[in-house]
Amino acid sequence: MDPSNPHPHGKVPTLVHEGATIFESAAIVLYLTDAYARKDIGPRIGEPERGAYLSWLAYYGDVLESAFISKILNTPQPGGSAGWVPAEEAIDLIVRILSAATFILGDKFSAADM
Repeated sequence: MDPSNPHPHGKVPTLVHEGATIFESAAIVLYLTDAYARKDIGPRIGEPERGAYLSWLAYYGDVLESAFISKILNTPQPGGSAGWVPAEEAIDLIVRILSAATFILGDKFSAADM
């Protein structure tokens, strides 16, 4: 582990910006969306699409990552109330969303598409 890495576990991703340390993908994307709101890479607080945007940012780390890692490692997802789903189920959802629109939130690119 690199002691100079500011992530609590010495991992990536971590961003240090203007004295703030931000770690984990969704937090970094949300931070940058708000810090550079004029760049229009995500809905602003109060805009109707903000809830869907936040949901998709969380979906990446909470559902997609675990689904893909489980598939790559050939490890079954735990049942019950865990938020994990099989990778195929997650992929089917993304395909369904993107079949109906150009981007995750509709017709406009946002950081959720990354």
